[in-house]
Amino acid sequence: MKNETLTIRFLYGTKAGRSILKLLVHPSISKLGGKVLETSLSRWIVPRFVKKHQIDLSEYEQRKYISFNDFFTRKRIKNVMKLDAKTLMSPCDGHLSVYSIDGNQNYHIKNVEYNIQTLLQDSELSKKYMGGLMSYFSFNTSRLS
Repeated sequence: MKNETLTIRFLYGTKAGRSILKLLVHPSISKLGGKVLETSLSRWIVPRFVKKHQIDLSEYEQRKYISFNDFFTRKRIKNVMKLDAKTLMSPCDGHLSVYSIDGNQNYHIKNVEYNIQTLLQDSELSKKYMGGLMSYFSFNTSRLS
């Protein structure tokens, strides 16, 4: 977690990091990354991803995944899902956080702590959003409750 924070701070908070980030988010790099994740070379990522995100695989079809993308699009076992009037069906599991925006509130986004000023890096723009709401959706591989 600490390394992720340092990486994020480097990528977003330094000139060199922003230069690297600009390259990493270029569409051709993104497409190349997607192609690599479709190959069998990406299978080694699956067990580490499962461990890091504490994924309960008992709710999914038990099989070997041929790539990370194959794992990422895995299917749930239908009988495991409990559906009732209080169940929200989602195409993916995740966590939605909604925050009231005020000048004193700190927000934890991707393991980094922000306030509205540091997030927007513009005091006039920050004032515009005071009293409003901010939402953040993070993908989470465990079931929503």
